[in-house]
Amino acid sequence: MPEYLTIDTELWVSKRPESAFNTPPTLGADFLSLVSLNPFWFLPEVDKITNAGRVGVGSEFPTIQCNDYWSHPAVGISNDQELFGVMGRLWLRGFGGAVAITDALADGKRHTSKLITKAEGRQLPSSSMIVKNGPADVLLAGMVVESMQLSKERNGFPTLSFNMLGSGLHAFPHAVASLPGYTTPGECALAGDLVVQYTKEDSTVVDLAGEAGCRFRAFNIQIANNHKVQDKCPGDNALTQNGGTANYVSKLLRQARSIGIEFTFVADEDIIEYPQYVANEVITDVDVAIQGAVIGAGPSRYQLGIHLEKAVFSAVRAIDSEGDVAYTATILPFFDPVTSAAAQGYVQNGELTNFD
Repeated sequence: MPEYLTIDTELWVSKRPESAFNTPPTLGADFLSLVSLNPFWFLPEVDKITNAGRVGVGSEFPTIQCNDYWSHPAVGISNDQELFGVMGRLWLRGFGGAVAITDALADGKRHTSKLITKAEGRQLPSSSMIVKNGPADVLLAGMVVESMQLSKERNGFPTLSFNMLGSGLHAFPHAVASLPGYTTPGECALAGDLVVQYTKEDSTVVDLAGEAGCRFRAFNIQIANNHKVQDKCPGDNALTQNGGTANYVSKLLRQARSIGIEFTFVADEDIIEYPQYVANEVITDVDVAIQGAVIGAGPSRYQLGIHLEKAVFSAVRAIDSEGDVAYTATILPFFDPVTSAAAQGYVQNGELTNFD
């Protein structure tokens, strides 16, 4: 009898967003392979209801069990490599806005996505995902980025993580024709090469990652889209799989979002963020990004990060960091009426078109 290791799980994500929510592609060429730090496998689940506890059953134990809806599938993905390819696509989908090319580079493009605006609606771009390992061979449709995190510790590689949430629509087995083989790893981020900078009110550009003395210790960016789950509607479609029938939701809409950005620095004689925090000074052109090697012949570099037009320091707190006097500085993004957004994500790579 065969036995399987969770580390042998294979994972794919649709190369492009679904053409419409809950509309998965059907060809293997439409999927890209994905590597994740956390091994897992997956079986679709169904929300159930029984008649336990009802008067007239004659016992505290049920006599019937019924299917309600297919449960929202939740998949966690985390990686510290290949961040400028398929992981970068998910990064942009997590912001939700239309992907645009904002800068033409010598050997590539900068692809950007604003936080989805009210005019664009509340439905983020959805992906289809395939999870395959031994007995599990599942396609999950309507998968949106529920939350994502980009973080870096001084002594570690940058890590990009996603929590994906789906509608419940699936195919088991996946029924996609001719899945491609796994590709070789793409461009890696350079562990010590970052972009962390902003502009003060006096137009001084502060380059925190490039400062002498190695003050930088860590950063953490967390974005939560807070989707409305169990949003059931009359007329939701039913799906029969493996002998069972249940409905699945026809939409997954984001609610009020949140962005958390925090830096950790070793303190020096001039803690410049503290007076800005006390005075509520507005900083502009905030960029936090990881970098990789040059693209082609250069000079542009692979990058993945976040850009804020306006922000303030909402907290500056004293801490200990490995025995050193240090502090954390938390950034609060401001809504910018000119761009109609509080933040935008970007990926800089050698892809010339259709990087969404």
